[in-house]
Amino acid sequence: DFVVMKYFATLSSFVSTIPGGVFMPSISIGAGLGSEVANFYTQINTQVVIIMAMIGYLSAVIRAPLTSTFVILEMTLSLHLLLPGLLVAFIANFISKQIYQQPIYEALADNYLKLTKKA
Repeated sequence: DFVVMKYFATLSSFVSTIPGGVFMPSISIGAGLGSEVANFYTQINTQVVIIMAMIGYLSAVIRAPLTSTFVILEMTLSLHLLLPGLLVAFIANFISKQIYQQPIYEALADNYLKLTKKA
């Protein structure tokens, strides 16, 4: 399944401690999850579900709800979804913070500093 394979590809990128490649894999995973979830909600437009999933997943990963919302809505030309997108982004950000306090870029920077001090 696309979502599972993309998730493991992104996870291996994170484990390598190289911060590049966080945005697009996160957007892809969000789109894949949204596509799967959209199959259960036939009353809601599939594109809206996918866009909201992309916003939610990216916001949870990078912990920047405003950036996540505007990047996705600009990319998909869906600025009419601004308020629901912001709501999804802030909820995803809050849930992510409950799971792990430190944002991904801070964690990667700390890990990089630890590796450079050992060398």
